[in-house]
Amino acid sequence: DALDLRETGMTLRLSIRGDAAAASGYATAYLEQLRQDPELHLFDEFVFTGSPVRNPSTGRMAVEFMLRIRPPGQKKK
Repeated sequence: DALDLRETGMTLRLSIRGDAAAASGYATAYLEQLRQDPELHLFDEFVFTGSPVRNPSTGRMAVEFMLRIRPPGQKKK
């Protein structure tokens, strides 16, 4: 849904269909996929920034991830 790029990293906001358990599973799987993506090598931390929240107008779960940029010279964890 949205992407916010700053000096410290990138915030991704997305909406996921399904009940809370299914949406949480999809979000976790997607975050793991991002962690494994070699194109995202500039980031060293991939985390949820809060709990998924249901959007009453769409019925979807709103999820937010933070991808922190690796400091220069630091090796991938």
